[in-house]
Amino acid sequence: MTRCPQCDQELIPVAKMATRLRKVNSDLHAIGLVYWDTLGESIVAIEHALGTSGFSAEVGPISPTTPGEYRLHIEVGDSKWLSASWYRMESGRYEVVAYVN
Repeated sequence: MTRCPQCDQELIPVAKMATRLRKVNSDLHAIGLVYWDTLGESIVAIEHALGTSGFSAEVGPISPTTPGEYRLHIEVGDSKWLSASWYRMESGRYEVVAYVN
């Protein structure tokens, strides 16, 4: 069993794709339950969720689609894609929706 050096979570072996997808999407769902103060904080959390599930952890630059809205669609490895969107609420905090398929 291999553990993440940053958070001490168990890393899932690459061979178990269904398990990896379940774990990463569960982690991404949990990220969506939090309203984030900055885009950067949510991006770090998404990269961590991807990395601990064996996917490419570099999200890269995000550009706005409309004022207060951001979208991202990138390949994260093994022919899987991360889809993520951010919405800046009136409070200034960000709502995040992300998943891998």
